[in-house]
Amino acid sequence: MDGEDRDQQHHYHRHRDERHQCADDDHQTIVGNDRQQLNAAIARARRSGGPQITLAGGRISIGAAGSTKPSTVWLVRYDPRVNNVPIRAGENGGRTLPHRNIVRQLQAVGTWSGKVASFPVPASPSPVYRTAVLVQAGKGGPIVAAARL
Repeated sequence: MDGEDRDQQHHYHRHRDERHQCADDDHQTIVGNDRQQLNAAIARARRSGGPQITLAGGRISIGAAGSTKPSTVWLVRYDPRVNNVPIRAGENGGRTLPHRNIVRQLQAVGTWSGKVASFPVPASPSPVYRTAVLVQAGKGGPIVAAARL
């Protein structure tokens, strides 16, 4: 995890009273292993709209949409393979659990303010990694749009 990744994690934790699996736009904590609760939150988020995100010619394009403040465009590189991870503490302490889609790189590539914008895609550090893009209000606010590319 590089410095930018650590800064982003610290930003999240400063704005939350607890560690959580995920939270929806209403800041409701969602238990990450409750598939029904998680799918309902994802369905609500899909209905909320947001700009279209596409990848073409080595560039990420973010479509136009209403935005009141600048949003950070994050390039996410994740490993889709299953990795068996030993858990040291907590309710699963002592077990080895499979993890997949582990984020290996989080990089801010630009700022989007509601108008059509395009950003170059940096080279991936590994041919195995997959790419996703997040458009996040401010630097730690709600996710405005997301796409796997």
